Amino acid sequence: MSRKIKNILIFLSLIVVVLGLYFKKDKVEPIPDETSRNTEYALTPIDGDHSLVEKKATLEALEKLAKTGNKEAIYQYLNSPDSPKRSLKTEALIQPFIESKDPKMMYLKYTLIREDINLLLDAANTNYPDAVYLLYQIYNGDRESDLLSKDALLAEVYLTLSADLDHQDGLIKKVEELTQNNSNNLPYFSETLKKYIDKLLEKYPDSYQAMLIVANVYSNSKSRFYDPNKAFELVSSAYKIQQSPESKLSLAKLYANGEGTVQDLKKTVDLLQENIRDNKLLEESQHTLARIYFEFDISEYITKEYIVDILKGSLNKNKANTFNQDYRLAHYYADILLEQDVIKNNEYAFSLYKKASYYTYAAYLHQAIAIIKYKNRINNDVFIYVIKALEDDLENGALTKKERKEGYDLLFKYGMNSPRVIDFIVERALSDEGVRTQVQPLLNKNINLAFKYTIRNIIYENSAQTINAEKLRKYYKDIFKLAELGSSDAMQFIVTKRYVDENMPGRLYQDYNFDNLTNITTKERFAWRHKCADLGNNICLKDLSLIYQEGKDGIQKDAIKAQEYEKRISIDLSSPELELYEIVTRTREGRDNDLNRLMKQEESDKKLLELARFYSYEDRQKSFIYAEKAYNLGNKKASEYLYNYYMENICRDKDNINKATNYFKEWIETEKPRSNEFTYNSARIIADYYLEAPCLIEKNLDKAIEWYQLSLGYPFGIDSRIYTELNKMYSNGLDNISQDPAVNMYVSALKNHNDYVVDMNIRLGKMSFAEPSFSKLYEAYLFKGDAKEAYYYGLLLNRDVNNVAMFYSLSESERNNIETRVAEYLNQNKQ
Repeated sequence: MSRKIKNILIFLSLIVVVLGLYFKKDKVEPIPDETSRNTEYALTPIDGDHSLVEKKATLEALEKLAKTGNKEAIYQYLNSPDSPKRSLKTEALIQPFIESKDPKMMYLKYTLIREDINLLLDAANTNYPDAVYLLYQIYNGDRESDLLSKDALLAEVYLTLSADLDHQDGLIKKVEELTQNNSNNLPYFSETLKKYIDKLLEKYPDSYQAMLIVANVYSNSKSRFYDPNKAFELVSSAYKIQQSPESKLSLAKLYANGEGTVQDLKKTVDLLQENIRDNKLLEESQHTLARIYFEFDISEYITKEYIVDILKGSLNKNKANTFNQDYRLAHYYADILLEQDVIKNNEYAFSLYKKASYYTYAAYLHQAIAIIKYKNRINNDVFIYVIKALEDDLENGALTKKERKEGYDLLFKYGMNSPRVIDFIVERALSDEGVRTQVQPLLNKNINLAFKYTIRNIIYENSAQTINAEKLRKYYKDIFKLAELGSSDAMQFIVTKRYVDENMPGRLYQDYNFDNLTNITTKERFAWRHKCADLGNNICLKDLSLIYQEGKDGIQKDAIKAQEYEKRISIDLSSPELELYEIVTRTREGRDNDLNRLMKQEESDKKLLELARFYSYEDRQKSFIYAEKAYNLGNKKASEYLYNYYMENICRDKDNINKATNYFKEWIETEKPRSNEFTYNSARIIADYYLEAPCLIEKNLDKAIEWYQLSLGYPFGIDSRIYTELNKMYSNGLDNISQDPAVNMYVSALKNHNDYVVDMNIRLGKMSFAEPSFSKLYEAYLFKGDAKEAYYYGLLLNRDVNNVAMFYSLSESERNNIETRVAEYLNQNKQ
């Protein structure tokens, strides 16, 4: 069929559609009724292949029908790119629908005819999806508006609403946002993400953009959704729907890595070169092609010279453009330069590594390899570069499989005498089976590695929800083996049951299961203490000094011996390490005496409560057991410790938040809280959990509001001297800091925040303590869509209420009533 005949047929079909609308005109009222206002209508396309004469004829037919008041004809006529938009004629056509507040027509007029913000606000406040999504774009800074300005919170509110209204772009953005969120593996976020994924694919099965965004979720190996087969299926479907540059790029990556399909490097290269030839997604396609070239052997399909040209072109663009520079490929070119002539290109190549490291941490790995290969230097800087690259890779997946292997191989080959490397490798071995396998053969050769590996496993097992006694006994046995091999660190742990690690939160680890699971005797521990001291271990020497000084563990006092051991200590006696050890030791002895006293008392709910209190500092599981027993015997004061237990384990069971809240309420009803400030903050934290929904907790706006409201009932005074000191600090800081603009910006931001705190203290008066709760209530009511309550808290906090689209739905009388309520509240709480 010739193109001309095809166009004639299409034109005739369009005329039939228009005539069909025309002959129905007797059924169309000039002013639409409620039914017609809610009728959906679709634009009849005018094909781009049509001649000007054909387009003109179709447009004239639509205009004629539109003048009769036919809503669908008006909508199609105005949506035509060839119809006049700003004229009295078009205004007259659409005006009856504007007067009847038809949301689709209001949105149409706002976007095509005149940007009257009230049209957009009215349409959005009826939950018209396109209008809601446009408000998200305005608040996100993607679109401009004279009345509304950028606001991250409001952007999130309207994005969520647009997704809930099934807007395609809103759903895509919401899925994208949840995918990028570091918490997306937590149950609530995962369930939310799954909800939007299902909705997106159900509502838009023919959208290649929808397919690709969901495929990104399934192709992320760190996500609980990871399913390469699904990812490949979705990307393949997107490619069939439309061979877009995005589809080609995604498909190329999957073929390259053999994800969800058999690896096909030829298809990878062909797809990427199509994009490059078409100048579509050019930089991203070139970047991907270069990475693949250096990871796999694709020399059969692409030449090295071609890749070098890409690398050179990337660098030349940076020279020509001061802004928007991109050095993501520079480390590959640096590698090539050093291969060509290490002496001539040395300085330039290493300058490229440095520049590239600002764009990708993979450059640090390449630089480390180059330092070893060309400078024959292996030092701590090299190891730090490699660890930086590997740590970033854990979070962002920036390395190729080949680079990742090179990084770990380098550390295992050269770095196993470096404390920093050992710490990193040991930490990785806890969660990476591959690293754990590589560590095993080295444990018999490297006593320092073996001790740190064993102690980190002991800490890991002791922090588990359920203690695995068998595993712990095995690791404790390994500690004794290491001690027998001469490890003073292992001996010190046997003696003290403590381990200090600078890389650990809290630094000091105290083991409460060692004695029970090893059955070590006082005599055996004393023998290890001497062996440890003989090796010059300062902690063991200090321990012996204290024992002989005070006569403990069946040893008689001996001041001379105590002094002898103290003299052998090789560090300053007032060093933090020794001071911490002595403080912890004396505290432990005092607590042991308290425990002995408690255990001699008669069994009662009071004794059980005291035991719960005793163990609350060191063993929450034991504290919980005793508290539960006391509570079951009728001692409601035990609710404090039950609350503490469930709050500490908030993420281990989805019902723990509800148990914690119930016990908290009972606790504050049973006895006077330790302070209003503590009670306020505890209630606010519970509310935060319901609002932000971390881990297993389900988002619940009503419960969040309930707990923020509850927190307001515990006022406490804020010492005004705090504000005075803050002002001094910021004022002095501004005089003493460098002239670095970045530093000035930082201090300025702090100063502005302090100004806000001071302003709120004055504005809220006696309720200034509650500013965090007020802010969160404002947020919760916005997400709930409760314009009245959100307006109240927005005014209370002196927010820019004129920037909130939702508030334009309030009548003047409603606003006046809320403003009066706010004024009265502020007045009654003046200091």
